[in-house]
Amino acid sequence: MTIAFATREFVSEKKSHDGGLANYIFKVCQTLYEMGHRPVVFVVSDVTEEIVYKNIELHRIKIPSRGILTRLLDRITLKKISPLIEAIRESYYLNWHITNRNEKNKIDIIQYANIRGVIFFRPKGVPAVIRCSSYKPLINKFLKGGSGFAEKQIEFFEEIGLKKADAVFAPSNLVAESVQKKIGKAVHVLETPIAEVDKSIFDETTLQSIRTVAGENPFILTYGRLGTWKGTIELANILREFLNENPEFYYVIIGKDMGYKGKLVKEYLLEKAGEFSNRIIFFPNVEHAKLFPVIQAAFAVVLPSRIENISNACVESMGLGKIVVGTNGASFEQLIDDGYNGFLFEQMNERSLLNKMNQVVNLAYEKRKQMEVNALLINQRLDRSKIVAQLIDFYKNAIEKR
Repeated sequence: MTIAFATREFVSEKKSHDGGLANYIFKVCQTLYEMGHRPVVFVVSDVTEEIVYKNIELHRIKIPSRGILTRLLDRITLKKISPLIEAIRESYYLNWHITNRNEKNKIDIIQYANIRGVIFFRPKGVPAVIRCSSYKPLINKFLKGGSGFAEKQIEFFEEIGLKKADAVFAPSNLVAESVQKKIGKAVHVLETPIAEVDKSIFDETTLQSIRTVAGENPFILTYGRLGTWKGTIELANILREFLNENPEFYYVIIGKDMGYKGKLVKEYLLEKAGEFSNRIIFFPNVEHAKLFPVIQAAFAVVLPSRIENISNACVESMGLGKIVVGTNGASFEQLIDDGYNGFLFEQMNERSLLNKMNQVVNLAYEKRKQMEVNALLINQRLDRSKIVAQLIDFYKNAIEKR
């Protein structure tokens, strides 16, 4: 089959190369190619070109500058619907390129990401499915103030897109149930495949930097975006107590700083850690070759997100045999069996988070090692050939029912 992917993120793009969606599509495309299928990716880019990227036919599409009509509409509406206009334009130009490709060489099915309603101008006559990579109403539920007017526009446009798809799926039970209630049609669950880790490409530069500060002391790791819905504020509020109670431990935080109350999250974390702030080590986003050795060396990984779809960080960490402390009710429960292969704490509950972190550091050696072995079983469950075979069956079913 020729399977197209329409997305705003892909590993070829500087602005989105490290995102969960970008890496998910890349893993799936690699596996489809190995299985004898032909993946074709259409991605919003800063240039328009058609290339072959690691055996994948890649269409990079630059969205043209706004014309007179859209600029006039911006003026009339005081830019209040500008986010919606931009989402409409992106959908139009992405799908225009998909339509042209389909006219030259038939596409059997298109997989869209639900983000920003990219499916809206889908080509007629080509089956199309949507993967719910994230779900804004669910995320905004856990942010103070909820959705603003700009967010509501995109939520509305995404909902229209979901209804236009022939079939819809999501990686997590939580998101699938939420979307199904909203759109009134079945949403299937297909989990995210795990990528094999190539240890030959490991770069220990970042780990060496950590060792320069922490020496051989154990450290806990949190990585991913740093911000409110990622639970970084709850973490900040208990870090001082954790570091005080565990004087041998350091804390490593890696990720893009999304800001909090007009300042960097990093500043808030250091402020809350008080006299123990010298045992917190920060890095911005680092590439996987440098990140994986840090995960492997960590004593445990703490992911305090208020909400997730399926956490790529959780899957990656468990795949390397790490005990993960994650949030119960935020999709981590789909991966973690509390006390067996990781720990779950109560959603947005700082005391519960601290208690679980202390449980990890106080585990008997034999118990910790057994839990790490149990965590490794995620590699079998989310084997990419197994997951992509399920995805192909999903495609075939969507094509047959159309």
